[in-house]
Amino acid sequence: MSIDMFIEPDSDPRVEPQCSGLDAHDMARRSVETSTLSLLGLVRHMAEVERGWFRRKMAGQDAPPLF
Repeated sequence: MSIDMFIEPDSDPRVEPQCSGLDAHDMARRSVETSTLSLLGLVRHMAEVERGWFRRKMAGQDAPPLF
């Protein structure tokens, strides 16, 4: 299985750039309010994403959610 993470700009299917017309202030602005997500919650989430991805996609195994 081959998954390309990056494509050539000429092959980009998006019709307009995502950050077109934004200044530095707009690009630095947070998209959502402060989250209650903890560092532990983030690490657990990323571990689950990696476990699921590698087991389901790479190894073809069943990987039911842990949390």
